[in-house]
Amino acid sequence: MPYTGTWIGPALTLSFVGPWVIVRPTHAEPGQAPIELRVRVERREGDAFALQTSVAGVLPADFLRPADWTMLVEDQQLAIAMGDEPLTAYVHDPRAVAAMTGPTMLDQITLPEQVPMADAVACLEQASSRCRALEAGGPLAGGCRELAWATCVAALGPLTRADSGGDSADPTVRAAWSHARMIDELALTLRYAKQLERAADVSQRDHARAVYVRALERAATQLDELTDDGPLADHPMLAELLDALQTARDAGLLD
Repeated sequence: MPYTGTWIGPALTLSFVGPWVIVRPTHAEPGQAPIELRVRVERREGDAFALQTSVAGVLPADFLRPADWTMLVEDQQLAIAMGDEPLTAYVHDPRAVAAMTGPTMLDQITLPEQVPMADAVACLEQASSRCRALEAGGPLAGGCRELAWATCVAALGPLTRADSGGDSADPTVRAAWSHARMIDELALTLRYAKQLERAADVSQRDHARAVYVRALERAATQLDELTDDGPLADHPMLAELLDALQTARDAGLLD
């Protein structure tokens, strides 16, 4: 698509990579972080596109005001209108470091049927923080925030809500649910990072390897913390996670 790459506008900077757009403030204040939206082309005529954005393909991004974008690409300039707003010019930044394209992981996660907007936004913020830590100043990793958001909202099951009654109020049951969700998230993040590394081109291979190593380090630390709380319960992804960490230690990627 002619709009692939990074485009700088007066308020927002957009980085299109794979099926996602990563949206950042052009002049970010401390604490402002990018979010990642799934992009779907609804209509195209020449270089004019009508896009539909969502969070992970399931939650329309209305809170970003609004979900529908109309775009026109011409002479290395991108014009975007959102809803009834006039077209706003964005300029392509040829010097921008290309974002890495990761795998799509949504088919490996069971999302809740409904997500309260407050929880959805909180998970967006958590996802951005988590992926910034994995990127550590390197290129943006497309798909990372979507995965992190999906695993965050998947952890918002009924057992984590004390007001839903039943066994959810039992601290032992809630701790077991929380540990299971953490193991899910760590294992899926390692899958993502490993595939990101495999797909990286030569110029990005070192950055992708660094993302994988940081994911390994986080997984090892989090598992140690879970183990401090008591023996880890049997979980379908635990063996995969432990094998990945041992393989990394054997390869010298972890201490």
